[in-house]
Amino acid sequence: MSHYYRVKKYRELRKGYMSMNESKDYEKEKSTNNEASSSIYTISNGEIIDADNLSNKSGCNESQLNIISNEASTSNYTVNNEENIDQLSNVSDSVRALLNDSPTSQTPINKKIKQWTLQNLDTLRLNVVSELLLILREEGHTSLPQTAQTLLGTKHSRVLQVMFSNRETEGAYMYLGIQNGLEKIISLDAYSENEIPVFIHIDGMQIYQNSQFQVWPISVKICHPKYDCKPFVAGIFCGDSKPRSSNDYLHDFVEEAKHLINNGIELHGTRYSFKINAIIADSPARAFIKCCKPPNSFFACERCTTKGISVRKKRSVKRVYPEMNSRKRSKESFLQKKQPEHCKENVESALLQLPDFNVINFIVIDSMHLLYCGVMKFLLEKWIVKTNVAGLKKQQVCYLKDLMTSITPDIPCEFQRKKFDINAIPR
Repeated sequence: MSHYYRVKKYRELRKGYMSMNESKDYEKEKSTNNEASSSIYTISNGEIIDADNLSNKSGCNESQLNIISNEASTSNYTVNNEENIDQLSNVSDSVRALLNDSPTSQTPINKKIKQWTLQNLDTLRLNVVSELLLILREEGHTSLPQTAQTLLGTKHSRVLQVMFSNRETEGAYMYLGIQNGLEKIISLDAYSENEIPVFIHIDGMQIYQNSQFQVWPISVKICHPKYDCKPFVAGIFCGDSKPRSSNDYLHDFVEEAKHLINNGIELHGTRYSFKINAIIADSPARAFIKCCKPPNSFFACERCTTKGISVRKKRSVKRVYPEMNSRKRSKESFLQKKQPEHCKENVESALLQLPDFNVINFIVIDSMHLLYCGVMKFLLEKWIVKTNVAGLKKQQVCYLKDLMTSITPDIPCEFQRKKFDINAIPR
């Protein structure tokens, strides 16, 4: 029992004790109440102060607190902390409205409780909902589940794998599966093709803007001009940096993809062939999954064997690749490591195990990262951030910002990033 209800009960017993002192025949009742107040409800001064603070802080009148107290005591329910008391007092009216609904209603109570929980998820904790379900079950509503997870259907049998990050700290990895995702988005009446070609996207992103944790999802999207399907996540890693080993990260994905490419995939009783058209990633992620040198190294070019040189400009050093007609890379040269400076030592990418997959051509160099987020961002830094002859004045920057805001509603759906914040350029 919480401090508040212990103090409340203690004061009720003391009040009864004082009233009995004024009567003539009270010895038996006095001894009974003294025993109760001294053993079961032994109250310290700190508990009394805490209870008074809670009463003043909550702003509830006596009748409202009695409602909560009666609900808790009737169901033999123990309130564990002040936060649960506040949440139960806030939701008691809506719960009572659900229970007092007419018995002839067509909507079962399970659906009502679930709908109410979803509407209040921003202010409710799931353990509070689970405690409420136990109370309702004890009051005769045995059709309700015992936990909020079962009520909302969020229980799963997936097991998190411990996977180390690049900083040698423990992260978590969960593989959800390619076939499981395709079963949810493909229906026989909508998809009439014999083959399922897909794009794979791999990249890392921060969970929050100022958080050290990041997630690395493996996203899958059907690639077909006739069908517009949302991507789904086949696997995801969470840690304070990227995974330490790309092969551990890609193992489950590669094993399932090998099986689907060789044997096809059966969905809703229909068999389809499966093909990976391309893997899309930015430069650091491409180097990570291919187990080759990072994009700022001397032999970083993914399409030819040119060697870069360092060019010092003021305080910065740039890596440039002046040779334009170097020998092109191929799948065979990559497998044989004919240019060992390009590949990492003693490790091979798990993607090389994929059947009929060209690790050079099918891991694409996309225009968004190279041109729009690369060259264009470089130019904007010259125009807006850095002080030089080509820099824009503050008035011109504000005018540019207004122009970009005005054209946002007219940007077609093919552009994925419809909003661009100029203030984010320095970051």
